[in-house]
Amino acid sequence: MEIADNRVVTVHFTLTDADGSVITTTHGHDPLVYVHGTGGIVRGLEAALAGKKAGDQFEVEIAPEQGF
Repeated sequence: MEIADNRVVTVHFTLTDADGSVITTTHGHDPLVYVHGTGGIVRGLEAALAGKKAGDQFEVEIAPEQGF
Protein backbone atom coordinates (compact mmCIF):
# COMPACT_ATOMS: atom_id res chain seq x y z
CA MET A 1 0.00 0.00 0.00
CA GLU A 2 1.34 3.43 -0.91
CA ILE A 3 1.56 6.35 1.48
CA ALA A 4 -1.29 8.74 0.69
CA ASP A 5 -3.45 11.35 2.41
CA ASN A 6 -5.38 10.25 5.49
CA ARG A 7 -3.42 7.01 5.90
CA VAL A 8 -1.62 6.17 9.13
CA VAL A 9 2.11 5.91 8.42
CA THR A 10 4.84 4.31 10.51
CA VAL A 11 8.39 5.32 9.59
CA HIS A 12 11.91 5.17 10.96
CA PHE A 13 14.21 8.07 10.18
CA THR A 14 17.58 9.60 10.98
CA LEU A 15 18.01 13.37 10.93
CA THR A 16 21.52 14.67 10.24
CA ASP A 17 23.03 18.11 9.88
CA ALA A 18 24.94 19.37 6.82
CA ASP A 19 28.13 17.69 8.08
CA GLY A 20 26.41 14.30 8.45
CA SER A 21 26.33 14.36 12.25
CA VAL A 22 23.24 12.63 13.65
CA ILE A 23 20.82 15.02 15.34
CA THR A 24 18.15 12.43 16.18
CA THR A 25 16.99 9.00 15.05
CA THR A 26 14.14 6.60 15.64
CA HIS A 27 16.32 3.56 14.93
CA GLY A 28 16.58 1.51 18.13
CA HIS A 29 13.41 3.21 19.38
CA ASP A 30 9.73 3.31 18.44
CA PRO A 31 9.08 4.59 14.91
CA LEU A 32 7.34 7.86 14.10
CA VAL A 33 3.60 7.34 13.56
CA TYR A 34 1.52 10.07 11.89
CA VAL A 35 -1.50 10.60 9.62
CA HIS A 36 -0.26 11.57 6.16
CA GLY A 37 -1.53 14.80 4.63
CA THR A 38 -2.49 16.50 7.88
CA GLY A 39 0.63 18.63 8.34
CA GLY A 40 1.76 16.76 11.44
CA ILE A 41 5.36 16.44 10.24
CA VAL A 42 7.82 18.61 8.31
CA ARG A 43 6.30 19.54 4.92
CA GLY A 44 9.34 18.48 2.91
CA LEU A 45 9.45 15.06 4.54
CA GLU A 46 5.73 14.53 4.10
CA ALA A 47 6.04 15.39 0.40
CA ALA A 48 9.01 13.02 0.00
CA LEU A 49 7.11 10.16 1.67
CA ALA A 50 4.04 10.46 -0.59
CA GLY A 51 3.77 7.39 -2.80
CA LYS A 52 6.41 5.37 -0.93
CA LYS A 53 5.66 1.76 0.04
CA ALA A 54 6.60 -0.47 2.98
CA GLY A 55 10.32 -1.26 2.89
CA ASP A 56 11.31 1.72 0.72
CA GLN A 57 14.51 3.44 1.80
CA PHE A 58 15.61 6.85 0.58
CA GLU A 59 17.44 10.02 1.49
CA VAL A 60 15.96 13.48 1.24
CA GLU A 61 17.39 16.94 1.83
CA ILE A 62 14.81 19.29 3.31
CA ALA A 63 15.20 22.99 2.48
CA PRO A 64 14.61 25.37 5.42
CA GLU A 65 11.42 26.72 3.87
CA GLN A 66 10.03 23.15 3.75
CA GLY A 67 10.69 22.60 7.47
CA PHE A 68 8.56 23.70 10.39
